[in-house]
Amino acid sequence: MLAAGTKGTKAVGNTASKILKRTLPFKDPDRIREINKTLDLVESGGPFPFVLDDGKIFNNREGLLPKGDYREYTVVTPGLSHRGKRRILRDVNTEKIFYTDDHYKTFIEIDPAKR
Repeated sequence: MLAAGTKGTKAVGNTASKILKRTLPFKDPDRIREINKTLDLVESGGPFPFVLDDGKIFNNREGLLPKGDYREYTVVTPGLSHRGKRRILRDVNTEKIFYTDDHYKTFIEIDPAKR
């Protein structure tokens, strides 16, 4: 519940704190919601929806990403009964995050920080 006159804040006891959000370069609310869910799971260590696949090593064989030690995570596509094509890739050394919605053909770097 928002305190009166505190747009963008959340009431906590007698004080108000900011609601932190990620700035993602997409307009589709379903995709933004699912990317945020996946990033939250990555930050917390799971549990992941596809336990046999999420967190596995991504080898970057095509060399489309900068050199790194990547793990891949499924971004759920509502309405599909399988993993679909959307993934988050995280370099465990630099913590850089990349997103693909076409199963590793193209990537966009995204900032996972909440502000």
